[in-house]
Amino acid sequence: MNNPFTIKHRLLQAIYLILLMTYLPFLAYSGYRLVDAVWDFCSPNVVIEEVYHDQIIPRILPPPPPQPMCRIKYKPKADDGLHFVQQMPMFPGCEQENFSTRKKCAEKKMLEFLYSNLKYPPIARASAIEGMVVVKFTVEEDGILSDIHPLKELNGLTEEALRVVKLMPKWEPGLQNGVPVKVYFNLPVRFKLEL
Repeated sequence: MNNPFTIKHRLLQAIYLILLMTYLPFLAYSGYRLVDAVWDFCSPNVVIEEVYHDQIIPRILPPPPPQPMCRIKYKPKADDGLHFVQQMPMFPGCEQENFSTRKKCAEKKMLEFLYSNLKYPPIARASAIEGMVVVKFTVEEDGILSDIHPLKELNGLTEEALRVVKLMPKWEPGLQNGVPVKVYFNLPVRFKLEL
């Protein structure tokens, strides 16, 4: 005995499968589908390829709007000290020189001041102690030296290096954007015995 419901049911399943297989490709490509986004390195545009009914349609999107350029001005805080500035502080005495030779002149004047005022400590001389002391200090906005302390010490010689740095006159202050700023400065002082 054949069940009429079963035959009818199987017939509907077959028709449904035939329709599905016929219209499946159409359903898969019925509309835009993003296939690939490629950056065009010759221009800032993005090339988009779209598929519509098996046809690839390239579309170029406009570049994003440019970002506004901004200039940041440096405003130093009252307690802010810098290690590097546009114009580093200089030892006084070379104000008449042009800018290119002023730095060498200031270094020369500073070395003359250091070595004319340094006195080799007798204990260090007797012990034949030689070497380098590094003194760190801050050149304030008005050129006065403050916070003078040793970074590298040497027995018997550190106190003499600190004494001479404390004798230094007012410096030309460092400048950042044309404004005097507080600048940290490391100064090596070399001690060498002459025979």
